[in-house]
Amino acid sequence: MPNGSLDRHLFHGIDSEPLDWKTRYQIALGAARGVAITPKVDVYSFGMMLLELVSGKRNFQHMSDRKDMYFLVWGAKQVTEGTSVLKLLYNTLNGNANLEEVSRICNVACWCIQDNEIQRPSMSQAVQILEGFMACLVDSRRRGPNSRPSIQCSPY
Repeated sequence: MPNGSLDRHLFHGIDSEPLDWKTRYQIALGAARGVAITPKVDVYSFGMMLLELVSGKRNFQHMSDRKDMYFLVWGAKQVTEGTSVLKLLYNTLNGNANLEEVSRICNVACWCIQDNEIQRPSMSQAVQILEGFMACLVDSRRRGPNSRPSIQCSPY
């Protein structure tokens, strides 16, 4: 980043201003485009970074009221259970974000951080969703006691 590291801007280093939503979304899209040309990319890490961009919280940060759960695990659970994605949005943004973009990022993030790497998207699929050329929805209905939500994606 021209004005320092993403880490410093997200997690408030000295003399850093919080990033507005437009900047956060452009970073997500730029990162996805930049790594989409690389055949072997850690899609899981990209998904974690997306949740950090939305929330402003580190991926290893504990919930203040739930010491047994990391924030981003909690965040992914909120998305898969259909909770409003604005609940995950960094609080200093005061809800000042494009709800459709927040939803896209959260859905892509959840798709990227699935336990089964075969079910994760390619980076080109992530780019298509972030650019709005593909829809991605989390189906939170459970098919059995140990099943996980499925993610359905299709072209617009």
